[in-house]
Amino acid sequence: MSDSEVVHVDVAVALVTDDNQRVLVTFHESWGMFTLPMSGLEQADRGPYEGAVVWRRATRQSEAAVALIRRVRDDQTHWLAQWNPKWQAYHFVSGHRRHDETFRECLVREIAEELHLSEGTDYRVSNESPTHLEFMDFSQSTQTETRYIMELFNVDLSSGAYPRVAADPANRWLTEGEIQTGQTRDGQPISATMKRLLGEIGRKT
Repeated sequence: MSDSEVVHVDVAVALVTDDNQRVLVTFHESWGMFTLPMSGLEQADRGPYEGAVVWRRATRQSEAAVALIRRVRDDQTHWLAQWNPKWQAYHFVSGHRRHDETFRECLVREIAEELHLSEGTDYRVSNESPTHLEFMDFSQSTQTETRYIMELFNVDLSSGAYPRVAADPANRWLTEGEIQTGQTRDGQPISATMKRLLGEIGRKT
């Protein structure tokens, strides 16, 4: 799916601080209350109350399905990652959801495209409900504040799929220690998002 632009409406009150700084105290149902400078914001229209203003800001939204593929070697969990040329870093096998597909359909398509594996023959998706995550973060690739919506699926490979995965040099099994440090043993970068998602998994289990 291509990233979409979503318009959020914030109710805001303009205030003047003790040091004569004009700030905007805003409240959004998803983000909570925060304060930001008035510069860079444009008034859209006035609210129903004196001193209250409605402000509109376009926020990029990214929806993706993520494959959590793991194996245990020497009592240590390894996670399958793939080199992402756009990010220039390793990351979980994942991809943007298209408008006409579910997160699970997105997962199956991405695994077919990135790993060349078929559901049922080469892997199975766990019957457990996927981990659903939503968070705001700054996208380095687009240089914009982005609302991320992700569903993380546990995926089990068949025995015959492991050699095929290993044959592609873009794929790599990473330890949790490597993911936490953000580097592979030989110094290759690992996506900071991979570390974040791994932390979210731990908090939800």
